[in-house]
Amino acid sequence: MKMTMMTEIAEIYTMEELLPLVSNLTDLYTRGKSTSVSYEVANMLMEAVLYTIGHYWEGGTLPVSLEKVPAEEAYQTGYTNLLSKVRHTLMKAMALQNNYDDYGNIALRDTVQKGFPAFFRHYKYRFHPTNHIITMDYPVFSLDMEKDGIDLIADYIDAICEEQEYLSKFPREEVMRKLMLYNEHYASDIINIREIFDLKRNEQGDSFTGQAP
Repeated sequence: MKMTMMTEIAEIYTMEELLPLVSNLTDLYTRGKSTSVSYEVANMLMEAVLYTIGHYWEGGTLPVSLEKVPAEEAYQTGYTNLLSKVRHTLMKAMALQNNYDDYGNIALRDTVQKGFPAFFRHYKYRFHPTNHIITMDYPVFSLDMEKDGIDLIADYIDAICEEQEYLSKFPREEVMRKLMLYNEHYASDIINIREIFDLKRNEQGDSFTGQAP
């Protein structure tokens, strides 16, 4: 979710409507041992409430004409939708982990094999859902970096899956050869494999009659 959407949600609901939700979240966060937390934690929990309410709207954007939903209802439905998205994205990550080719590139391998499991292991979707945790070292393109949390990670996984589908249309040996032409030490480079592969194909005037875009 974009920070701009969270700002819009904060303008829809009054503090009187939001503070009970933050208070309930504080109680869960401290396990009932305290009603006060640091400013940083209080801000984190308010962000969590706004982020979760934002997931009430499945499309990810507020409707032009917004009929105000009670904050509690929006939060509870948003939380259900958020949890569903986490589970769905986890399934995608697991499927990717079991069926992908890193073509020898360490950044891609570490992202799929270490980064994504670390994200789901440490993601606090109730208390800190805006945190996307991992450094996302393998570069992909057209990501909306104004998003955060599971929304950004879901798009990141989708981008890698789409890239894998594209590259799978070509013989593995051809992909490896093009990468070696770029740099024989590409394994340790922070590169996008599809970008380099397409660059080298274009330089050599290769043609392809399959279904790749």
